Amino acid sequence: MEDICIKEIRANEVIHKGITSFAENTLENLANAHNAIIEARVTQARKANRKRGPELETKAGDLVYCHINVSTKNFNLPKGRARKLCPKYVGPYKVLQASLETST
Repeated sequence: MEDICIKEIRANEVIHKGITSFAENTLENLANAHNAIIEARVTQARKANRKRGPELETKAGDLVYCHINVSTKNFNLPKGRARKLCPKYVGPYKVLQASLETST
């Protein structure tokens, strides 16, 4: 069954100038929008990275706090209490092993 909305244009058929210019303008606008999105993404990343502080190096034996919102399945939170009233960090925990190449 042939789709009514999509029609293949053959080489021997004449295409109206308005259709050609519309298609070219549409493709140009699409390319401009794509470039603007990429440029905005790069700008946002640059601004976000500017505010970041230096990365902290943790060694075995250091004491650290764990952020609860990352993973709550290993923490027992109080039942019947609103999540926003629970502490954000728990600890301190002692670091047993640190792998600087793979940890963030």
